[in-house]
Amino acid sequence: TQRRRIIVRDVPRREKNLADMARSVGFRTLEIVPLIGLNDEIVGEIVMMYRRTRCSSRKMFKLIENCARLVVTTVQHARRAVEAERARDAAEQVGRAKIQFLARMSHELRTPLQSIAGYIDLLRVGGRDSLSPEQARMLARVHDSEEILVHVIDDLITFSRLEAGHVVYHIAPVAADEVIRITQSVVAPLALGHGI
Repeated sequence: TQRRRIIVRDVPRREKNLADMARSVGFRTLEIVPLIGLNDEIVGEIVMMYRRTRCSSRKMFKLIENCARLVVTTVQHARRAVEAERARDAAEQVGRAKIQFLARMSHELRTPLQSIAGYIDLLRVGGRDSLSPEQARMLARVHDSEEILVHVIDDLITFSRLEAGHVVYHIAPVAADEVIRITQSVVAPLALGHGI
């Protein structure tokens, strides 16, 4: 592949493989201008056919070069647009796959968590008198930890939906004392373990 203009004069006589086409179309000279991209790659070429043996003048060749640059820019822009669209489609597929994975994982995690919540409720309802204050406090912590895990699962799904652009917000009032109580039940054992 040449990176310069090529001129083929008297095509019907010199180029046997193009002779029939030259006679039927009616050209004698070919002028081939390569279309070279920004990274010095050949994008294609512009081929001009002339009925006479002369080719384009210097002034005309400058115009052809400018047209060639325009064509290269347009072709490269179109290629980038197609690549960007493919990348966007791939990213959307990854996002959908991530949401599906997290939904399945959420289901798999929620099932044992619901079982834990059920046992906690049974212990609370069935054995209030049989539980010591320390056991009741520990059971409340287990319940709070179970609720936190459910919220973590919900947050994972929300983050994946956020990445995919499919988030629906439900804004509602929150009881601050409940949030502080749940946070304290998680942070307190960690703090005590570090002597804080």
